[in-house]
Amino acid sequence: MIMHRVFIDYQPEHNALPNPELLSHSQGLVIAPDQLTQRAEGWDVDCAAICAIDNTKIPTASETIYKVVSESSRLDNAATSPDDSKVIIKIRVARPQPSYSLNRSKHGSGFTFYAPDPATLSGFQIPGLGIGLRQWLEGLNPERICGVWLDCPEAEATGTGLELDMLATARAAFSGEIWLSGGAWNFKHIQNLVREGNCDALILSLERFEQLGGEAVVTEMNPLERIPTAQLADTEPAA
Repeated sequence: MIMHRVFIDYQPEHNALPNPELLSHSQGLVIAPDQLTQRAEGWDVDCAAICAIDNTKIPTASETIYKVVSESSRLDNAATSPDDSKVIIKIRVARPQPSYSLNRSKHGSGFTFYAPDPATLSGFQIPGLGIGLRQWLEGLNPERICGVWLDCPEAEATGTGLELDMLATARAAFSGEIWLSGGAWNFKHIQNLVREGNCDALILSLERFEQLGGEAVVTEMNPLERIPTAQLADTEPAA
């Protein structure tokens, strides 16, 4: 049973449907409502999520598992799907950005030393809402909101791996599903994610999913359980 899903973020600029064989290795798509009309016969991959813009109604509830809404959506209006527990909020998260102050004890002739100011270390932030990630998550009701999708553009831009500290912060503050995107550039980044506790869903672009091996990513995130076996010692037959 798949416990940690891998979804493909299908962008509207894609002019053709993805390869059905490639998609068969994922658990579905994150797709905008107006893209659902492009589904073709024989394309049997379910839409795993749907991006609701301005609280767009889900066209066919049976074709969608989740409803993804933006961080700016009013939650009392966003949960319009038949099952409110399937609402996922997508937020863009920024890394902590400490400011630097002059360290007077290290200031002398010929050099100047600046150190991070501890007072500015406020943790991960949600720029679009002007609030810290932990504070925002602690205010969510997991009985109404199924989960959150944490997207870190800075991690994606640097290609240095997924923000695992951000994931740990979210896990400590929110009991619902945690989706993650941004920064998974090579297979080692997937292995690091699994080692550090994994996430409920990893979101990859179509190109990145293919680049990382498709099915290999799903397998890495969902290793087969090892079934213990009994080993019998060699014995001589009775005389």
